[in-house]
Amino acid sequence: MRVGKIQNNRLKWVYLFVVATLLFVFDLLGILGFVRRSLELIYQPVALYSLDLSKNVVSRFEYLSRFGTVYNEIDALKNRVSQLEATNLEYELLQEKYSSLLKHSKVASKQYEYIQGEVYISPRNEGILLNVGSEQGIVYGNYAVVGDVYIGSVVKVDSNTSLVRGADDIGSTLEVLIGKSVSAVEKEKFVRAVAVGRNEEILIENIAGGSGVSNGDVVMVADDKGFLMLGKISSVNSDKAASVLTAKVTPAVDIFAIKFIYVRK
Repeated sequence: MRVGKIQNNRLKWVYLFVVATLLFVFDLLGILGFVRRSLELIYQPVALYSLDLSKNVVSRFEYLSRFGTVYNEIDALKNRVSQLEATNLEYELLQEKYSSLLKHSKVASKQYEYIQGEVYISPRNEGILLNVGSEQGIVYGNYAVVGDVYIGSVVKVDSNTSLVRGADDIGSTLEVLIGKSVSAVEKEKFVRAVAVGRNEEILIENIAGGSGVSNGDVVMVADDKGFLMLGKISSVNSDKAASVLTAKVTPAVDIFAIKFIYVRK
């Protein structure tokens, strides 16, 4: 039986050799050309499809990679925009500080030193909160001004904040001088009266009936070194027969429109 298996193996190798030789000869003679072309017709579409499929898979991976990169770029741009906005706000604040300081210095009295304070949001009729306090040299009773205009006086001081009671705040009482012009007041041609704060308004009480006070007159605040502007008379009660009159004052500065106030030392 062993001899039979050996003979069978030899026959298989002989057959394979003969078949391979025939295929080689047929290929040289061109007889197998149609078989090759048939195989190419089957193989080529399969190969092209496989190539397109692989390209599609690669492109999808590249797209997903770019998509992640786009998100990273968007985040980076957002951070950059935030930085630029913060820088721009800081620049605008510096510009406003400079502009305010420049305007103040042109008209403020040179006899005093001033501390620039930024106005914080504060409840109405409770004063004006500033971001400067005792550490910056603020003390109780200091006048708060903008240029040569009286805003109020300091009524509370903390280490880094201070509260200014404005002329229109409830509880404010201030002796004022009323004249036809600033120069008239400076020449002591004025009428003395008392200005009080009334719910964001400034009223002048106890004006002598025959004083001649009328709309447009200037209202000044006196101190030991000169005068500060408070505003102008905008209306006077019509009862001229009364022994005393009451008038309303329009402030020279709209406190709600300014960001910086100067505390006079």
